[in-house]
Amino acid sequence: MEVVGLDQSKKSIYFFKKKAIKFSILILTIIILLIIMTEIGMNYWVRSTIRQELIKATAMESKATVNIRWIRISDFFAGKVNQISIDAQNSIFNDLRYSRLTMDCRGFWFDLPQLLKERRLVITRMGLTRIFATVDETALNEYLALRYPELNSNFGVRWGGVVLSGWAPVFNKLVPIELEGDLKVVSERHLRFYPTRLLIAGQKVSGALLKVVSEQLPIEFEIMKGWPLKISGLKLDEKKIELNMEDTKT
Repeated sequence: MEVVGLDQSKKSIYFFKKKAIKFSILILTIIILLIIMTEIGMNYWVRSTIRQELIKATAMESKATVNIRWIRISDFFAGKVNQISIDAQNSIFNDLRYSRLTMDCRGFWFDLPQLLKERRLVITRMGLTRIFATVDETALNEYLALRYPELNSNFGVRWGGVVLSGWAPVFNKLVPIELEGDLKVVSERHLRFYPTRLLIAGQKVSGALLKVVSEQLPIEFEIMKGWPLKISGLKLDEKKIELNMEDTKT
């Protein structure tokens, strides 16, 4: 009788251990599934939010491809995206429309509380980044109309130079004026127009008046505002400008 009781006790312990192992496996499976589902849901939300913040389409036909590497939970809580590439057409970054913009970024860090609370992407640091962008005359004039509505003028881009043209009152008459000049990089993310020649009704005006007019026209274009980037190249082409940008650590 004692042997039988001992065998039953061993069987009970065996079945209890087996049941405990199965229960542990079940719990572990549920936890893994929850982690996977959480990561999938988090990636969908974060990636879609980042896409919306990175690319704001205009009323024109806009095309944008944004590829973001899978974001792990640990990266999410660290506020990090490991790799991202963008190929966009007719899309806006900070009020300036780019007819074409491509970006290859090896990763960036963002402000997680801002993303969670306000669904606003604030990039604090960037890894190795290369950007090539094209901005046409129309986009430059849209920017001027938005930032400098008082000018009521047209901005034209030529090979190696720019022209600001419009109308101005001279002796109670509206006469055509033209300012020819250069567009230069003045800081990490700013371009500025420097007039070098002034024409009023087709006639060249003296340097003294040109200096006065230049001081009254501090026209600047802000590129990728708030991003830790710098302009590394600028080319003035016919009816467009071409920009190269890179991370500030380079």
